[in-house]
Amino acid sequence: MSQLIYIASSLDNGERVKQINDILSKAGHTITYDWTKHGRVTDTDQLVEIAKGEYEGVKDCDVFLMVHPARLGSHFEFGAAYSLNKKIFILEETEISELKSFYFLPGIEIYKTLDEILAVLNTKYYTYAAGARKISRTIG
Repeated sequence: MSQLIYIASSLDNGERVKQINDILSKAGHTITYDWTKHGRVTDTDQLVEIAKGEYEGVKDCDVFLMVHPARLGSHFEFGAAYSLNKKIFILEETEISELKSFYFLPGIEIYKTLDEILAVLNTKYYTYAAGARKISRTIG
């Protein structure tokens, strides 16, 4: 089942996000906004347009995918996605150095591999209510 996906991550993780964009696109999914094409921008006018594009990408997605390591902008997008009732996946290929309480809100799913996410996305009967395999964590 094809999904509209927004991928959030750190600019420093841009190369990995490009790989994920490619893998998801080849699997038949659509990336709603590809911020890796512009990289770091300091021009205010460009930043305004990029912010609008990124927000529209979050609004238009079915699935919001945060790829760790993620930084401040990603967490802003995460909050927007959650408030818009988007399905949220967190890809933790490397250990998350600082867990956020928001990662444990109902409906947030954390995966160790992109293959796990692809399996969920490609499930014929996948719906937002379907419970995917989650990684359990203990805090403390």
